[in-house]
Amino acid sequence: MINKKISADELHAAVERQLSGLKPDPWLAQRIEASAKEDKPVKKFSATFILIAAIICLSVTALAAGLIFSRKVDDMTLASRELEKAYGVTSTMQGSYFEREVKQTDQETVVSYAGLENLRYVLGEYTVTVKDGKANAVWSHDGEDTAGGFDADAWGVEQLNAMLDWDKNNHDPYQLGYYPLAAAIAQRHQAENLPNGMPSEEEINAITKLRQEEDNRSRSAAKLTETEMIELARRAVAAVYGLTDDQMNLIRCPQETGNIDEDECYYGMEDDKPVFYVWFYLSQGQVSGTPGARPDFMEKDGIYVVDVNVETGVIESTLYDSGLGANE
Repeated sequence: MINKKISADELHAAVERQLSGLKPDPWLAQRIEASAKEDKPVKKFSATFILIAAIICLSVTALAAGLIFSRKVDDMTLASRELEKAYGVTSTMQGSYFEREVKQTDQETVVSYAGLENLRYVLGEYTVTVKDGKANAVWSHDGEDTAGGFDADAWGVEQLNAMLDWDKNNHDPYQLGYYPLAAAIAQRHQAENLPNGMPSEEEINAITKLRQEEDNRSRSAAKLTETEMIELARRAVAAVYGLTDDQMNLIRCPQETGNIDEDECYYGMEDDKPVFYVWFYLSQGQVSGTPGARPDFMEKDGIYVVDVNVETGVIESTLYDSGLGANE
């Protein structure tokens, strides 16, 4: 047996790897450390002991709460907040006009937000790298002039706010207030990014087959009931997106009420992990205008999707779509 002295940093890293999915409570850690520093004659605590005690208490707190987030969710949440802090791109903007992609390694998580379709050129792409609990955001249009409203070649937060105002006030399915202008700018720069069109019948059949296979794999692996997973997802939505009690009282889950599409696959695989997709809908506004019109948009309205691991209950991924960009 090799007798090697392990440093506090090495011990911290080792324990963190074992508990990487747990949500920390910094106030609890501070209380433990403060307690250890009290001048009591009984016993002095070493830094290593304090570290172990804090991490153990963090894990107990997380498990007792019954809600554990994957590292991916933690990093995506941090990336979203950093994007708003660095560039003013709010979660509503992110969930309206951008496509999100997440790539993860053992060392870091890279979250990219690319403008949708013909908005791709003017909005560009934001890339947020999360490493060691810190996030750094960059933009493909960094250094370019965004002045001039929708006449500018690069659209930043000023244009995004104007897009939101248009969509909130017009309920226009074609987004005529800005979309044709974005398409013209993209075309002028030979950067047209039109949708690829409908997939072929062969592609549709292949996708349908794969989804059904993943649905079956996930269902067969399930150890939690759908009721349990919906409750975990509900609490995750409130925690990740900061929804108030009033908003949570208004949120609706079709899987909970039984108002679901029987042809839809609600089980599947996320990063090769079996998950249950839980959908929530939030609408707080009052219907105005002609009968059948959608309610006026209020902040946080939209669709939320939470991927719950069917074996462990870990929240593997979350997604928010305001519905404004599509104007459905």
